[in-house]
Amino acid sequence: MAMDHRAILALIEAYDRTTEVISAAAISAFPSAANELVVSRRDLARQGLEMSRAIEEQLAGPLLRHPSHAASELRAAYAERTNKARVAIATHQAKWPAIKMRDAIADYRGDVKRLHLEQQGYRAWLKTQFVPQAAELLSRAQAASRPSRS
Repeated sequence: MAMDHRAILALIEAYDRTTEVISAAAISAFPSAANELVVSRRDLARQGLEMSRAIEEQLAGPLLRHPSHAASELRAAYAERTNKARVAIATHQAKWPAIKMRDAIADYRGDVKRLHLEQQGYRAWLKTQFVPQAAELLSRAQAASRPSRS
């Protein structure tokens, strides 16, 4: 089965767009933005699960079975960065339930900006480093495992 990592990159891009909506809603002064924020958070959770599942099934999981040192290092970097990103999101969401956002809006907005920048860095690493490198390693391994035509 040929590896096409473009679908994973598209999932990451969709996730990026939703985080932009959340960030804009979080800093908005309009009361209707709070409702948009709740809906967008749900969308983000769904998209994050879909993105993570695709990465795990198509890249990170197969890297575990790849015998090279480069694959091991890439998989370890993925696990470390992904865990850090997930902890940051979970901590932020636990700290800011919807009801609390209104009570400390300036603090909430500052936290959103900080988290947004951290998460942008993580997703940029996924798009520019992890996905292309993992796809390349797995593609080479797949090519090497094909029987040669003599």
